[in-house]
Amino acid sequence: MIIAESTVNSAAIALLGIVATAGVTFIFTQRSNARQDKKDRAEEHRELLQEVAGLKERLATVDAQIVPISTAFTQVLVAKLTHLHTPELDGLLAKIGPPFTLSSEEEARMYVLLRRRQIEVDDLIPEDERDAAKIFPVVLRMARAEQEHIAMAGEVRLTIGKASS
Repeated sequence: MIIAESTVNSAAIALLGIVATAGVTFIFTQRSNARQDKKDRAEEHRELLQEVAGLKERLATVDAQIVPISTAFTQVLVAKLTHLHTPELDGLLAKIGPPFTLSSEEEARMYVLLRRRQIEVDDLIPEDERDAAKIFPVVLRMARAEQEHIAMAGEVRLTIGKASS
C-alpha cells in the first residue's frame, strides 16, 4: 500500500495546522489568565489597602480617646494636692501637664514640698492628702514612663506607615 505524496503532504499540513492552532490557543489562554490574575491581585491589593486605612483610622480614634491610666491618676492626685494656701507647690504641680514642663530642679523642689506635706502636723492637711503626697512621686514616674512608651509606639507606627507607603 502506497500512500500518495499529496496525501502525506496534506496530512502533515493538517497536523502542523492543528499543532499551531493548539500552540496559539495555549499562548493566548495563558496571557488571558495572566491578565485576569493581575486584575485579581490588583483588586485584592486595593481591598487590603482599604482595610489597612480603616484600621489606621480606628487606631487613631482609640489613641485619641484613651487617656493612659497613670496619666489620669496623676491628674487626680494633682487636683487633690492643689490648694490656695500652698502657691509654690501649686505652681509646680501646674507644670505636670501634659505636657510635662518641670525642670529637674523644679521637680526636686516639688518632691521636697511633697515630703513636707506628708510630715507636717497641721489640721488643714487630711490623711488622704498625706497619702496622695506619698504616692504622687511613684505615680508620676509611672505616668512619665507610660508617656515615653506611647511616644515610642507612635514613632514605630510612623516608621511602619512610611515603610508601607
